[in-house]
Amino acid sequence: MTRHTPTDRTLIDIVETGFEGWNQRDFDKIGSRVDDDYVFESDALPHPLRGRAALLQFARTYLDAFPDLEFTLDDAFAAADRVVVSWEATGTHEGTLNGVAPTGRRVHLHGCTISHFRDGRVVRQQAFWDMATLMRQIGDAE
Repeated sequence: MTRHTPTDRTLIDIVETGFEGWNQRDFDKIGSRVDDDYVFESDALPHPLRGRAALLQFARTYLDAFPDLEFTLDDAFAAADRVVVSWEATGTHEGTLNGVAPTGRRVHLHGCTISHFRDGRVVRQQAFWDMATLMRQIGDAE
């Protein structure tokens, strides 16, 4: 049997589908692209998230805190088994996040996500955004 390696465009499409899932509040779409042994790492989190269920809980937490959360992808490129995406996120703080009660303030963040693939599925993501900027914008840190 011949094994087909996904093209760069295919891998970018998979990552874009995940961000579409966030924008559409479609948890099936968010979780469908990740492998069973998926790991999500970020310097903005206290520890890595492991597995699809942890990713979906993370998504629920942020979508509850920012019901109008919207990602815009600025750039995306792929090489070998990785996709790098720079993004912007906007939303209104309408739910509790990290113990901070809703403030009704708008946020605007820039970030970057690196997705690692195996056999066409996301096995690891590293996301970078400035949590201090987020907390300052919602009014927790002045």
